[in-house]
Amino acid sequence: PEPVVDLGADGAAAICRASSINFALRSETEQRALIEGFARLLNALDAPVQFLVRSNRGDLRGLIGAIDEAAPGLPHHALEAAAREHTAFLRSLCGRRDALSRQVLICFREPSVSDEQASGLDHRIEEAGALLRGIGVRLVRQEGSEIVTLLASAADPEGEPPPVASGSPSGVVEGTW
Repeated sequence: PEPVVDLGADGAAAICRASSINFALRSETEQRALIEGFARLLNALDAPVQFLVRSNRGDLRGLIGAIDEAAPGLPHHALEAAAREHTAFLRSLCGRRDALSRQVLICFREPSVSDEQASGLDHRIEEAGALLRGIGVRLVRQEGSEIVTLLASAADPEGEPPPVASGSPSGVVEGTW
C-alpha cells in the first residue's frame, strides 16, 4: 500500500491533489455532463471523504524568472518580445494585487490503519481517480514531504514551509518550523 497519514486512534488518511476545471466557461450541455460525472463519484463513495478548495497567495517570481531566462533562446524575435511582454504583465499583476492560486485537495479516510484497510484506501483512490478522469480532472496522491508541506501550510498559511529531508518521512512528524 501507498503511504498514509496515521491519525492514531482516528484511523488513517490519504491526501490527493486534484486538478480543477472552469465550470463557468462550459456550455450548458458540458456543465450538465460535469455535474452528472461528479454525481457518479459522490454516489460511489462508501467512506468518509473531505473536499477542500483553498486559495493561496501565488508566488510568480519563479515563473517570471523562468520566462525571462528562456526568452533570449526563443526561435523568433516576436516570440521573445511576447515573452518579455508577458513577464511585464505578470510583474504588474503582482504589484497591483495578490496573485492567487487555487488548490483542490481530496482527503480519503479509513477508521483504522491495518494493511487491509490501507489497501482499501488505495482502491478507493484509484476508483475516484478513474471517475474524475471521466470529467477531465486529474487526481495525484500526495506523499512524504508533499504531505508535510500541505499540513504545515494548512496550520500556518503565512509561514515558511517546513524543512523536510529528502525521501519519505517515517514515524511522527512534529516540531516547530
